[in-house]
Amino acid sequence: MINSLEEFLENLSRYKTHKYLYKIEDDELDEVISLVISAKSSKKSSNYKDYLRNKINQKLNLDRLDTLFFTDTTMYIKLFIHLKNKEEGERRACGIDSEVLEEYKKRYFEDDSHKDISMWLLEFVVEDLLSFRKISPYEFKKSFIAIFVNLMELVVIEKCDIEDEKLLKGFSLYLLREMFDEFLLYIAEDILFHFSNQDKKAMEFLSCFSINETIDSKGVRYKANPILDESNHAWNITTIRSTMLQHKRAKQAIYDKKNSLLHIKKRLQEYYFDMKELENVKKEKLKKLEKIEKKIESVRKNLNKVQEATSKKVKYKDAEVEKIYDKKQLISKLYRQEDELLTNKKDVEREIKEVDLKISNKQKDIGIWEKKLKESEKILATIEKKGHPIDKQYERIKKALAKTLARR
Repeated sequence: MINSLEEFLENLSRYKTHKYLYKIEDDELDEVISLVISAKSSKKSSNYKDYLRNKINQKLNLDRLDTLFFTDTTMYIKLFIHLKNKEEGERRACGIDSEVLEEYKKRYFEDDSHKDISMWLLEFVVEDLLSFRKISPYEFKKSFIAIFVNLMELVVIEKCDIEDEKLLKGFSLYLLREMFDEFLLYIAEDILFHFSNQDKKAMEFLSCFSINETIDSKGVRYKANPILDESNHAWNITTIRSTMLQHKRAKQAIYDKKNSLLHIKKRLQEYYFDMKELENVKKEKLKKLEKIEKKIESVRKNLNKVQEATSKKVKYKDAEVEKIYDKKQLISKLYRQEDELLTNKKDVEREIKEVDLKISNKQKDIGIWEKKLKESEKILATIEKKGHPIDKQYERIKKALAKTLARR
């Protein structure tokens, strides 16, 4: 149990899982967060993460290239790997042959699991360290490379058994090169999504990208930094807003069609269920009819036997009890039983006809809704296959923004 924040900071070394990595997770992280929130000095900060980050930065004297971030259950402190030979560090994959690195990739990430892991970690990094709500484009450009490198090195440290620092860094850079564009596209998409939803911070962030010099809310001047696509066309706030509005409407239309499709499927399931219930009811009615017909057949056989009897008194077994009956009275009784059974039979046959009519109507309903389903699926498939014309424009903007974010 951690008794105080000071005790935690003094014993940070116990959380060091690698020369370049600290890891605090689960219950211990919860304890630390509780201590931070309850600390008097933390009341000055509305964000416990920032407060804790500052404390750890001071204690470990973290470099600007080091990265500290949180997931739902873990806090990572990733120290940047500085190679002794700077020339090696500046070369692609630290100068390690790509065939060698590909072998390591097959050994540790044959199923490309590094992609899912790194994208999952990126979500938390984007919410915090690279959030458009917290930093300007200028600050983003200063920090994103180091954060990307640390993120991928973290994945390699966690999943691979590599001790050599040059190989560790080279392999990480090799994997990062593969994921670099995906990382930036994810960030660009996140910014555009919030911009389309009228997020003021996203609007402020994008307003910094202009063909003219801009000044942010802090009074910092920025050189012209336009969002240029592959055709060297510059996108400004107005054209981006117009495209995003059309794109949002197009996506909403597809969303509505998918919802309509779900409604049709749900209605069909209800009809199928009703049909099954009706078929079960019919089965029960048919069983009941079969029992009545057997009883009628039995009564008629008994009636024939009694009529053929020569004596005025006859033995007859009724309800498992054998008694002596007057022949004429017994014949009358059996006729009454037959009439009652025939009436029951007629009632059940009428009920079966009513169920058959309901089944027929239900089949018609099912036919109508199955046709609707087929038509709706065909329309949706066509739309998704062709795509909306605005989708291509949206992709151009997203790629252009990602490219601009990467431009230093």
